[in-house]
Order: sequence, then C-alpha cells, then structure tokens
Amino acid sequence: MNKPIIIHPQGQAFDVNDSILIQWQLLGEIQAKAQILIYDNDTEALAYDTGVLDPYLYLEKTLTPADYSTNLVNGKTYKVKVTVWSTALETATSDFAVFTTADIPVLTITPDEGTVLANQNYTFVGTYSQTQSIPLQSYRWYLYDGTGALLFSGDTKITEPIQQTFDNLPNNSNLKVRLEVTAENGMFVAKEVNVSTNYDDIKFVTQLISTNLPERAAVKLDWNIIQIIGITGGSVSYINNEKIDLTYGNVTFNEGVDIDDVFTIKIWMGGVKPFEGLKDAWLDTVAIDEATIKDDTTKYHGYEGMSQLIDYLWETTHKRISEEDLLTFENNDYIMILRYDEERFKLYKINKTTNLVSYVQTEVLSDIADVYVGIQQSKSGINIVANKI
Repeated sequence: MNKPIIIHPQGQAFDVNDSILIQWQLLGEIQAKAQILIYDNDTEALAYDTGVLDPYLYLEKTLTPADYSTNLVNGKTYKVKVTVWSTALETATSDFAVFTTADIPVLTITPDEGTVLANQNYTFVGTYSQTQSIPLQSYRWYLYDGTGALLFSGDTKITEPIQQTFDNLPNNSNLKVRLEVTAENGMFVAKEVNVSTNYDDIKFVTQLISTNLPERAAVKLDWNIIQIIGITGGSVSYINNEKIDLTYGNVTFNEGVDIDDVFTIKIWMGGVKPFEGLKDAWLDTVAIDEATIKDDTTKYHGYEGMSQLIDYLWETTHKRISEEDLLTFENNDYIMILRYDEERFKLYKINKTTNLVSYVQTEVLSDIADVYVGIQQSKSGINIVANKI
C-alpha cells in the first residue's frame, strides 16, 4: 500500500486557539480508516492522538481546540504523521510534517474606530506586537469608501514605522481603513477601522504663469493648484473661516513646502501691538557687571554708555524663539525670526553653525490695524515685506 503524503500543515504556523487542518494525499488506494498522531518536535513526546477513525474515507481532518484541549500550546514546534488502512486492512504511514504554534499577532490603528477626521489629508499609524516576539515580515494599507469600493491599495512594505498618509480624502464621507500584516512565521492578520470625514473646505491658491510667444503672436498660460497643510499648536481660532488667530497658538508647515534661494513668506496680522517689557525680561536673564563694562569697553566694540551697550547686546544676542515671535523660518543653514517690538518689525537671522545673530532689517509701520507682513529672500538679500490692508 502506498504511504500517504501530508500536504498540510507542512511549514505552517497556527494559534492553538484556532482550528488546525491536517490534509494528505493517497495514490492508487481506497482508504478505509485513518489515525493522526502529533508529537513534540523537541522532546519526541506524543502530544495528541485521534485514535483510529473507523470508518474514515476523507483525506483531511480539521482539529479544533476542543479536540486537543491543552495538549498543544503556543510557542512550540510539532510534527504530525498520518497512518491509513485500506479496505484490505493493509496499513501505511506518512513521513512527518513539521509545523509551529504561536499567538496571533495583535494590531492597532490610530485613529480609533469612529473617529471624525477634520482634515482631508490624514496619516494612519499602526502598531504590531506578538507574544513570542516573532518579527513582522510585511504590511499593506487599504482604503474603502462607505459602499466598500476600493479607493486606495498601498504597496507592500517591509520596514517600520507602520503608517500611511491618505491624501485628498472625500469630505462628509464614511470610510474604512484596513491594515494587513504578515509575520515572519507566515501568520496573517488584518485590522479595520471605520472613520468619517468632516472638515472645512480649504481655499486653494492658483499659481498662474504667462509666457510671451512672439514667434506665434500668442501668450502661453500655465497654472497649477497649490495647497499646503499646516499643523496647529497651542490654542487657535478662526476669523470668518478665512483667517486664523494665532495669538495663543501657532501653525507649523513641515511638508509640501519647496523653498529655494528665492522666496517670500507672508502672514496676515490684525491689531498688532508691541510686546512691552520684552527687553526688560531679557535683561533679567543676563548678568551685566557695570564695573566690568567700564574697565573693558573695547570688548563691546567701543560702546561706552550703558544704554548703548544694552541696546547692542539686545539686538545682537537675543536668540530666543518665543511666543512673542510673529514668524519663524528655518532651513539647514539658518533661522530667521520676525518680531514686532517698539512699533517696528524686526528681522533677525541666526547662523545655525556659529550660533551668531545678525540684525537684518527694521521697518516702521505706525497706526497699524491690519497688515500683511513677512520675510522675503531674493538674490540681492533678505528683507521684510509689509503691506497695509
């Protein structure tokens, strides 16, 4: 009699809290009875025995947790063999097939089930954990609409962090996000969360570029839609859904900004007031010895008066980026700070390598109510741009 060939669960991994399928092939014979034996691969001890199944004509059997009770545990390697009997009571036994047991990995997704997304671009973050510390092998993200139609299918990735940013999510919609993960032992697990969107429609800026084509007696128009999403911090409020009040908060733009050597950054400000006492607060943090100053005036570029010295120190060493700053810009080389103080807009530039501060420019705007103000860098240098409304 030909011996059976086990085709499942060779090389597979299972959680003992789930069912395990044992499947085999038998060529040229009619099976009348069968018996399945499972052994601990390390100790050779018999872990489970179905006993002789008589009659049994099927070439597979699903074992449930109720069958093997506590005889099989997670975190082990087992081997299984099958013995069959023909109608003539001839017997044959298969070779061993090896499989492992492990706890099903646990996934989480942030944001949670039922979250209302207040932004059309959102980053979902997943976490992976497994009791026996079996590493993650790969993962993949999916996005579905409320009807179950697939909107997005991500690439299969193998490196963490487990996250995916979905752009241009439809507004006022129900969505389902699905994360599928495969562990290194082949275990597969999936997690889904249902969310919805409800955000203010953001106004787009259209960049229009016109180019003369004299040889064709024509003008070429090129345009593209620009939208950059910022992250708010602190406490912010909105004015007529058009402007944002940053008196007690801030907005950071870390993505979608492509700035070269020529740029202009401008913000709107209403009811601008100087920050009284900022210089006094700064002076409280530095130790100025009047006698030392008088003994070594050349140390401070010849400033001989205390008031002159304080002004010099203030304008050249005040580096603190604080809530009093109106606008800050940072790249790999320097930080620029725009501040309103003493009825002047002042622009400072900090070299990130030397940590030195240069006082770039000041501009006076009296009786300010509403103003657009910002930083402009061109080939000729850096300056403040300010326009009254």
